[in-house]
Amino acid sequence: MIRINLLKDLNVKSKKKKLPVKRILAAAGILIVLGIAVMAGLSMLNREEAAPEEETALIRLPKKILPKLHKVETPFDVVEDIVDDIHGGRFRVNGLTRLGSPSHLSPNEKKLFERLFVRNTFLAFNSAIKAGMGFNTITLDAEGSFFVFGVTQDEASAMAFQKDISGSNMIASAEELSFESKFGESRHHFALKGFLNFSFVETAYEDDTWTLDEQYKSTGEQVLFDVMRIGESQGIRFKSKPENIKEEPFLSVKRRLMRMQIESTYPGLMRWITDVAESGVQMGFTKINLTSVGKGRILAVAEVWLYSQN
Repeated sequence: MIRINLLKDLNVKSKKKKLPVKRILAAAGILIVLGIAVMAGLSMLNREEAAPEEETALIRLPKKILPKLHKVETPFDVVEDIVDDIHGGRFRVNGLTRLGSPSHLSPNEKKLFERLFVRNTFLAFNSAIKAGMGFNTITLDAEGSFFVFGVTQDEASAMAFQKDISGSNMIASAEELSFESKFGESRHHFALKGFLNFSFVETAYEDDTWTLDEQYKSTGEQVLFDVMRIGESQGIRFKSKPENIKEEPFLSVKRRLMRMQIESTYPGLMRWITDVAESGVQMGFTKINLTSVGKGRILAVAEVWLYSQN
């Protein structure tokens, strides 16, 4: 008879095999090495995942485009840069109705206003502009209105500019100030519109060398030659031959309305305007518009009266 001892078999199966100490230590070392490798791999993965997030955050930052400042030596405080990267950037400002007009001025007072208002207004603008601001477009006319368009780092600077020019004897009002923010830029576009003050001519006879007995050249061509010569000495370029619009009598002399297209730097134009006003050349502005055309240059279109004997 064959006997099968089930208990013996169970005891044999339940016994634990003892592993050698060296094998245990080797296995533990392998586990430690694998653990270090896994941790290093996870660390590398975390760094790789973090890098794109940092790059994305940098891309989301607003792009800063600020007017470049170039020091220019001029006989007065002038705008150091004309902003040339916002071409055509006029946005709507509401229409204004002025309370006065130049109609109350005598003919000689009107002539004096035409001679001086452009120079005096630009002097007010240039002395009031704040750091980080820049002009792109300026329009003035002898009917007494002005328009300024440009950029500012913050709205407070433009409001300070508005306040300062309002204190000038050239500005009757400067109440229409508008802002527009462009996506991706840290600066603001601003537009300021208002009216000029005619009352400064009341003291101009005392403050200026103006006299009623002025010297007039024989012809308008001679006056035009002097005007262009002064401009060319300041580096401005007349893009085309000045256009003759009309001629008419003025008191005991004649005057001729001319339209000029000028390319220049901003400081060069300022010097020309100043020199014409102070040199006694028989010329007066009726309107002027200037706007940037890039590379630090501006295009100005001016309509002027030339006074002569014939």
